[in-house]
This record gives sequence, C-alpha cells and structure tokens, in this order.
Amino acid sequence: MTVSIELRCDNCRGTSISIPLDGGDDSAVDCEDCGADLGTLADIKTQLSLHVLGRKHAGAATFMLLH
Repeated sequence: MTVSIELRCDNCRGTSISIPLDGGDDSAVDCEDCGADLGTLADIKTQLSLHVLGRKHAGAATFMLLH
C-alpha cells in the first residue's frame, strides 16, 4: 500500500519541513518556514501511523492524505 501525504506545520501552516535522512529516530524535524520544532523523526512516524489508522494526534504537525 502507498499513502501520499501532505505535511504541514501547525504553527505557520507551512509545508517546507526538514526531515533528516541520515539521522536516527531521535533526529529533530523542523519547519523551514518558521523554525518550529515539530518533534523527532520517531514522533512524526508515530503521528503518521495514528493518522493513517484514523486516530487523532496531539503533535505539532498536521497530515493530510492525498488521493
């Protein structure tokens, strides 16, 4: 299964999100538009998993499934 998503910062609604590709799950994920700390890569993965399962998240990023 493939899921396309749009990731937005809850602070500024920006879509320029810095996700480290070479770091581990404890790497910081930041909004490049406003500099907000969106949590760790592990936090983002957890929020995405909960979103795909249809549960609310309480994180700093909003996910939108694109069809």
